[in-house]
Amino acid sequence: MDGEGTREGGGLAEAVASEKLGARVRGLRRGARMTLEELSERAGVSRAMVSKVERGEKNPTLVVAAKVAEGLGVTLSRLIEAGDERRVVVVPRDRR
Repeated sequence: MDGEGTREGGGLAEAVASEKLGARVRGLRRGARMTLEELSERAGVSRAMVSKVERGEKNPTLVVAAKVAEGLGVTLSRLIEAGDERRVVVVPRDRR
């Protein structure tokens, strides 16, 4: 951990690194069978910006990321999907 409380190589910062976020946007867009133009129109974000985000050339602002998520029909959390999957662990009463 560095002095600012982030973890090297993991966590939220890594999940929103431009390359990973771009790949995630591209994957969701293609999975929805949407063109760049369609996502751009739905999100209210320029086609050029969507393209730059997908290629990892730009990290979007929070507002742009939220618009892209909305255009893709997912939540911002799902767009980022930092791998913080939660699971339920059932511990039998006799082992508590």
